[in-house]
Amino acid sequence: MIKRLLFTCSMLLFLFGSVYAQTRKVTGRVTDKATNENLIGVSVTIKNAKTGTVTDAQGNFSINLPTNGSQVLTVNYVGYQSTDVDAQGKSSIQITLEASSTQLNEVVSVGYGTVRKRDLTGAVSSLTAKQLQDIPLNSTAQALAGRLAGVQVTASEG
Repeated sequence: MIKRLLFTCSMLLFLFGSVYAQTRKVTGRVTDKATNENLIGVSVTIKNAKTGTVTDAQGNFSINLPTNGSQVLTVNYVGYQSTDVDAQGKSSIQITLEASSTQLNEVVSVGYGTVRKRDLTGAVSSLTAKQLQDIPLNSTAQALAGRLAGVQVTASEG
């Protein structure tokens, strides 16, 4: 009876222990494709899961993948194209990200926030470098004076 109880307890411990040990460690480095420099702060997550990590100062990361779940890593970084990397059967991965050349929408700074120019309901004045290109100017105050409606420029000494 005691032998049977000990056998049952040891089998349960073995089963529960194996359930918690069903992950494997994957390490890697993320670099820029054009310059081959290490990228700091890149987000590396398991696809369709909430588990993730961030690269360190040398572009290195380490993440534990479940052995029975998704084996695909999603790599995101601001200014770069997002990519998915298959980590099936790999313990070390070298990832290169390509810079994204999409342009941001024109944004206007209003008070304590920012708004897209097309969503703004108030009056907005803008002045581009092209408009000031051929005019000789000594200061920014001179550049703005008389060119933007509702803007008063006062110059002070020093």
